[in-house]
Amino acid sequence: MMSIDNENQTEMFCENCGAEFKIEHDMGLQYIPQYCPFCKEEIYDPTEENLNEENIDNDTVH
Repeated sequence: MMSIDNENQTEMFCENCGAEFKIEHDMGLQYIPQYCPFCKEEIYDPTEENLNEENIDNDTVH
């Protein structure tokens, strides 16, 4: 799970080890953390966002 507070700080949660943490950097949205710094499990999957976008029913979006 990931939420972006601003373009320099990202709150993240690792489902594998249960760590909740914030990552702060000066790279803006160009860099999205992909791995947990504690257990090294992949925590960001860009294809997951694409699947959610594909499931949108355009007839119900106004």
